[in-house]
Amino acid sequence: MQKFLSKYQCDWGHIGFLIALLFAISFFLTDAFLASRKAENLMMILPVSLIGIGICLWQIRLSVVPRVSDLSDPGRTHQSALNNPSAAPVSGDAAAEPASQTRLFKYRVPIFMGLLGLYLMGLIYVAFDLATFLFIWLSLVFQGERRKVVAFVYALLFALGVTWCLKLMVAFPFTTLFF
Repeated sequence: MQKFLSKYQCDWGHIGFLIALLFAISFFLTDAFLASRKAENLMMILPVSLIGIGICLWQIRLSVVPRVSDLSDPGRTHQSALNNPSAAPVSGDAAAEPASQTRLFKYRVPIFMGLLGLYLMGLIYVAFDLATFLFIWLSLVFQGERRKVVAFVYALLFALGVTWCLKLMVAFPFTTLFF
């Protein structure tokens, strides 16, 4: 263990949180399996849980990086600095900050939360497919997609595909415009 700690740099708080999240996902998945093994009951829980477990394991892997001082290859030092921002050299130049630090960029989280709230309201008062289309399209544009036509077509195809698949899987009716 001491040899491992001397060669690698770990963010133990991040790893601890991810392990707790892994236990929570595993507990929820086990509880769902014990409650019912029917496909209708597990069609959302099983794939999302497996994706969540995979993401947690991948993030744990990314949280363990080689120490910068032990690396002899300059290319790997740069990669380590990308994975661990605290190992990156700090520049005192104010002009080195990203140009995307605009007012909209600073408030992107509250704006996106408001957009998500509008999407949830749209699910109630507007059709599912229209609300999904608008949410995906506005999210893509807000996150910086420059090709408006690509964002529009992607959002339209995604909303239609999700609506069609949901209509096939879910037994109860819900409001849609197209299906």
